[in-house]
Amino acid sequence: MKDVLLLGGANPAHNPRDVAAFVADHLEASGEMRVTLTEDAGILETSRVDAYDAFLLYLNTQEERWPGSRETAFHNAVAGGKGLLVLHAGVLSFRGWDAYTQLIGGWPTPEFYHPPYGPFAVHIDDPAHPVTAHMVDFAVRDELYANVQLTPQAHLLAHATLNGSLQPLLWTVEHPQTRVCTFLLGHDRAALQYPGAATLLRRGVAWVAGAL
Repeated sequence: MKDVLLLGGANPAHNPRDVAAFVADHLEASGEMRVTLTEDAGILETSRVDAYDAFLLYLNTQEERWPGSRETAFHNAVAGGKGLLVLHAGVLSFRGWDAYTQLIGGWPTPEFYHPPYGPFAVHIDDPAHPVTAHMVDFAVRDELYANVQLTPQAHLLAHATLNGSLQPLLWTVEHPQTRVCTFLLGHDRAALQYPGAATLLRRGVAWVAGAL
């Protein structure tokens, strides 16, 4: 059994409490994980984080940076082996924090935008990876992020296409001491209830937590 800290909040446009509640219930239903929900990032600066195997960030904060002490605590926890999954708008957070960009393996370019919420196909790039093993392409309705750039260290697992251009949806980064996964689906709970999306979410968290 793995323990996961789900840190949410910030942008009400994403109804973060509803999404966080769904994510927690979905992960716990697998029988593999216990999930603690909080909107207080200050927990990262306390000894309570020692109890967790991984962090799940569902943030869309307008802050360019956390206070230095919080950044240091977060960095130390991840460098110490705690896994990290960044969900949907978490990729938009901390745009002025280069270390965060390198950690999660991607960032929104100046041309970033998203078309209206609607249908698109999720294409699996690596069906051999534990997160996407034996999966096939599937359709969803969600908010498709466009013009997110990956770092060279990122390993692409799934993408969508928009106007003929590849748009990353799911990727991993393996650092010396930890695993990180970024998953761009998840504007609302409906988007994460598609079987393919739900499977990728569960496997992604399990993988960063060391259960897969």
